[in-house]
Amino acid sequence: MAYDSTRLIAQVTMKGALPNGRFEDTEILDLATDALTSLVVPLINSVREEYYVMSTDISTISGTASYNIPDRAIGQVLREVKLISGTEIVDLIRLDPEDITSTLSGTPSGFYLQANKIVLYPTPNSASTTLRVTYFGRTGYLVATTSAAAITAIAGNVITCTPVTGWTTANTFDLIGGSWLRGYDLAATTVGASSITFTATVPADLAVGDYVALAGYSPIPQCPIEAHALLVQLTVVACLEAMGDLANLGPAKEKADMLAAALKGVLQNRIQGAGRRFTQNLI
Repeated sequence: MAYDSTRLIAQVTMKGALPNGRFEDTEILDLATDALTSLVVPLINSVREEYYVMSTDISTISGTASYNIPDRAIGQVLREVKLISGTEIVDLIRLDPEDITSTLSGTPSGFYLQANKIVLYPTPNSASTTLRVTYFGRTGYLVATTSAAAITAIAGNVITCTPVTGWTTANTFDLIGGSWLRGYDLAATTVGASSITFTATVPADLAVGDYVALAGYSPIPQCPIEAHALLVQLTVVACLEAMGDLANLGPAKEKADMLAAALKGVLQNRIQGAGRRFTQNLI
C-alpha cells in the first residue's frame, strides 16, 4: 500500500485501537494535518537540510517597491531574497525600516519586511530585473485519495485522469509525486471528463501514478517516508486526547517522543560523504 491518506487512516485506526465509527475519515485527516504542520514539518525544518525549500520569481516593476511574500511560505518566513539582473544574481541585504533614509529610486541593494510584503530599497527604477524569493513551502492539507485524481498518462500539458466532480478551469491545481510537490498553483485551460489540459507543460519529473489535487491539498503526506510512522503516532495521540483516553495517552506520547528523536537522527546531514565549503563568492 502506498504511503497515502488511505494508509494513514488505516494505520491510525489500528495503532490507536480506535473504536469502530468513533472518528470519520475526514476527522482523522484533520488531526493528521494539524500534526504534520505543527509538529512534523517544524522538526524536519529544524535539521536545516532544505527539505521544504521552494522559490518564486517575481518580475520587478519600475517605481514599485512592495511585493507580496508567497502565500505558501510557512509562517510567512523567507529563506533568502535575491535580485537577478541578466546573468548576475545578487543577495539583497535585510534592512530595518530605520535604515531607510531616501526616497530615491535605483537598483535595489536591500529590502525590509512590512506585514506580508517585501519592500525593496531603493525602489526599482527598471523592469528588467527579477526578484527571487526563496522560502519554506507549506504542506498540502490532507484529503482522501478520492478527492484527488490519479494520473494514468501524460502528453505535454495534457494529463489523463478522472477529475473530481466539481473541478473547473476556475480552480488551480497541485501535482503531487511521491511525497512531494511536482508543480503547484497550476491553471488549466480545460477540465474534461477524462483529462486536464494545463496552460503550461507539466514538470518533467511528473509520472503516471502521481496525483492531481486542488491547490493546497494533497492525498499524500508531504514528508519523507521515514516520517510517516511519527505522523501516524502523533495522530493517534490526538485521537486519544479527543476521546479522553488518559490510560493510553501517556504511553502513546512516549512512543511519539521516541520516534521523533529517531527521525531527527535519520534526517540530519543529508550529504554524508562531504563537508560544506564556505566561500565569499562563487563565479
